[in-house]
Amino acid sequence: VTVTDNTADALLAREEVDWHALVYTPPEQSYSADADVSACERVAPMADLVEELALEGRYGEAMTVNGFAFCGALEFSTGPMIDVLPDVTGVSLSGTGPSYVAVGERATLERVQPRWDERDGTTRLLQTRTDGTRTI
Repeated sequence: VTVTDNTADALLAREEVDWHALVYTPPEQSYSADADVSACERVAPMADLVEELALEGRYGEAMTVNGFAFCGALEFSTGPMIDVLPDVTGVSLSGTGPSYVAVGERATLERVQPRWDERDGTTRLLQTRTDGTRTI
C-alpha cells in the first residue's frame, strides 16, 4: 500500500500487505478520457478522509470510501461494491473503471466470488505481489 501526496510529490507511507484480490470486470468498456473531470474535482475533498484512514493503517476502509466517492463522480454502479460488503477488507472501483477490486483473505474472497460471478463480465482471483512485475 502506497500513500502519496500527489500535489507535493511526496511519499507519505508505504507498507507491504499480504492480500489476495478479486477483480470484477463488466463487459462494457470505459475510457479515462471520458471521465467527468469536474465531478472528480467535486469529490476530491474526500481524499483528505481517505488519506487520514490510510495513514491510520485502515487501508480497506480508505479504499472503500474512495470507491464510493468515485463511483458517484464517474456514474458507476455501487452495486458490485455492496455485493461483497461487509465481508471483504476493502473494495473499490479500479482507477476510472469499469473494473472493481476487492481485497482480503483468500478464503473470504472465494466465498464472495459467486456474488460477482452472477453478474455479466469476468471475475478473477489473484494474489497481490510486492516484488514488482515481469513479462514472461
